This record gives sequence, C-alpha cells and structure tokens, in this order.
Amino acid sequence: MSVRETVCLDLLARAVNLFCAEEAYPAFLAELHFAVTQEWRGIDLMVFGFNDKLGVLLGALLECFTSLEERLTEEEFEAVKEQVGCSFPRLIQYIVR
Repeated sequence: MSVRETVCLDLLARAVNLFCAEEAYPAFLAELHFAVTQEWRGIDLMVFGFNDKLGVLLGALLECFTSLEERLTEEEFEAVKEQVGCSFPRLIQYIVR
C-alpha cells in the first residue's frame, strides 16, 4: 500500500469514527461498541459486545460508512484532516488538498 493510500484510509477511518459516534451512542449505552481502523490491508470495521443487536449496529455503521460522502460537512472533514495532520504532519499537506 502506498503512503498516499495509507493517509487516505486513515482519513476515512477517522471520519467514520467521528461521524458514526453520535448515531452509535444508544448502542454504547447498551454496552455495544465499534471500531473503525486503518490497517495494512485496508479498513477494519469491528463491532463487539454481548447482545443480539450487534447486527443492527453493524448495519447502522455500514449505512453511515456508505453515506459519509453525502453527509459529512466541510467543517467535519477539516477537523478530521487536522487530526490526521498530527499523525502525518508533512504528508497531509501534499496528499489531501
């Protein structure tokens, strides 16, 4: 995976975590959790907890994931870009404009 792909996937993972956190709050209260991370092979989407509603949480996260481009505001994207910039300070300015 190239450096550009790594940074872009990290942007995507952080954006999904930020954007889906509000929608997943009721699941958090029910002791269900999720994590979206960038790994060497792509994106990992994990759900965990002890409940038969894990499938519902996974479906909501997938919906959130697929609608991210339409619903993410410019301000939210800039916040995520700033977070990634802390991890990849010199790269972010060249990769994501």
